Amino acid sequence: MNAGLNISHYPLFCAIDSDCLIDRDSLLKVVRPFLEDPERTVGVGGIIRLINGCEVESGQVTKVRLPRNTLARFQVLEYFRAFLGGRIGMSLIKSILIISGAFGVFRKDVVLQCGGYRSASIGEDLDLVLRLRKYLHDHHTPYDIHFLPDPICWTEVPETLKALGGQRNRWHRGLIESFVYNRKMIFRPRYGMTGLFAMPFYLIFELFGPLIEITGYVIFLFCLFLGLVNYPFAIIFILLSVFLGTLLSVSALLLAEFSQRRLPRTRDILLMALYCILENIFYRQYLAFIRAKAFLDYLHGKSEWGTMEKKGFTQEIPCP
Repeated sequence: MNAGLNISHYPLFCAIDSDCLIDRDSLLKVVRPFLEDPERTVGVGGIIRLINGCEVESGQVTKVRLPRNTLARFQVLEYFRAFLGGRIGMSLIKSILIISGAFGVFRKDVVLQCGGYRSASIGEDLDLVLRLRKYLHDHHTPYDIHFLPDPICWTEVPETLKALGGQRNRWHRGLIESFVYNRKMIFRPRYGMTGLFAMPFYLIFELFGPLIEITGYVIFLFCLFLGLVNYPFAIIFILLSVFLGTLLSVSALLLAEFSQRRLPRTRDILLMALYCILENIFYRQYLAFIRAKAFLDYLHGKSEWGTMEKKGFTQEIPCP
């Protein structure tokens, strides 16, 4: 990434994973904030969508289909929630901390001024945005970092528990490492919304969230064993939690469909609505465990990037 940054010739550069595809007009859409406010805009990210199951021709997604793999379908919902819920909201209150490494555009001069990509980081996308914010606040430079929901980048996601676990373990170790490296920004008024809201929010709900969740499960099971559970209250609480989580997922799903109309069949939407409920049974608990384990791996000094097996999306051309 730094080599590409050094040899680039233009004021803006696009960072994109080598195994991703972008829609034809995504670059045109993603640079819009730079044209509207070239002095303040330093970074813009687009939405990441899943290519698993889709039809691809000549480097373009020609037909959107749901993945056949169950794990991939859960990740469809997860990505919708993260991008159409979390990042839109954080962008509106000028608190977005990450532009996905899969697809983002930045001002070259500012990135060079803050040192480019830090080679020791395993979460380089989050780390870069944090250091950009720190540098610009330290130099009292007005700036904006945006997320746009219409520039689309397509990526392949893991379809096995082992591959998914390895990916999320690395993501969480990257989160921990980036926050440790940039810890002096947390709760510091000089860093504005970044230090007083965005980083504390990520610290509690993203970084420590898995530990809190796993601890809650252990305490609940312990109380069940000792007969200390108020069963009517526990049932109501669990049902309410599942309902709120499902409502959030369904809202993100419908927002994606109404704004982009990418799922051609009503049956697909209804099927994904069912997955909004099913993900509360095992998927979320598995990810919480994997992310909690990432703390132990980080404390033991695990720093390798790791590998993830991908099937690819090149389609075989039948012989005539």
